[in-house]
Amino acid sequence: MGATVTFLQGILNSPNMPSRRPVVDEKLESNISGLFIIGDLAGAPVVKLAMAQGNDVAEHIAGLPDAKATGADAYDVVVVGAGAAGLNAALVAQDRGLRVLVLEKAKVANTIEDFPEGKWVYAEPDSRPAKGKLWLDGATKEDLLAR
Repeated sequence: MGATVTFLQGILNSPNMPSRRPVVDEKLESNISGLFIIGDLAGAPVVKLAMAQGNDVAEHIAGLPDAKATGADAYDVVVVGAGAAGLNAALVAQDRGLRVLVLEKAKVANTIEDFPEGKWVYAEPDSRPAKGKLWLDGATKEDLLAR
């Protein structure tokens, strides 16, 4: 337990964040039931790790007994943020038959589009395979956006 608390304190006290990050459990669920935090906000600033979080959370939600909403006009999953984590979560959830709504304040893949021209985006760490439906391989910003 001590190592977990130390790890979380390290995330919450991140010097590059204007405020503390939310505390999440091993399934990336916050203290608000049904609210999952993934991506940079959950401490995964590396694209491949953010994608893995999106995949894992979508798989978890899809496996819940009450994953599907009962109303015909209801969404099963609402994803806030169309970065690598959010897009991968949305694609995996949709692939699992869930109705998904993605909300983005700017535009899809804005995080990658804001990279400098010609920036090389690495699929790190090499030791971990990419998870989910979103394509990722070492490529330039422009190659990623085109895909």
